[in-house]
Amino acid sequence: MVKLVNPITDFRIYYVGCISDFAGWIALLNGNQVAGYVYLSNKAQGPRLGGFGKYIVMSRPVAEFPFLFALLGSGRNMQITYHGDDAEGKNAIAFLEDVDGVNTPEDMRARMKDMSPGRSNRSSQRASRPSRK
Repeated sequence: MVKLVNPITDFRIYYVGCISDFAGWIALLNGNQVAGYVYLSNKAQGPRLGGFGKYIVMSRPVAEFPFLFALLGSGRNMQITYHGDDAEGKNAIAFLEDVDGVNTPEDMRARMKDMSPGRSNRSSQRASRPSRK
């Protein structure tokens, strides 16, 4: 059994537009280290470990982006957790969680209402496009 828990202190959004059901990804950071990646894709992929077991990779449907943005931008202590038989994703689950408490659907709806694209509790978040060389 493999378990990895990485704290999340910040995040970056990389939006590429909807290309074959893929819209982009969210890089989850712990300081200046990668804690995980969340791919925004309508084609489901199971979670796995990347970077020789140092970070977690998971995918979520594109429609969940507003929920993820509200959760990550809430200013709460977050972490990404992976449980699986191996690093390649056999019988694996991965999830984002609020370390300080339970996120009920009502909590998330209230947070989403309070957040506008220009407002956030985290000063360093920003949307980016990958550079093209």
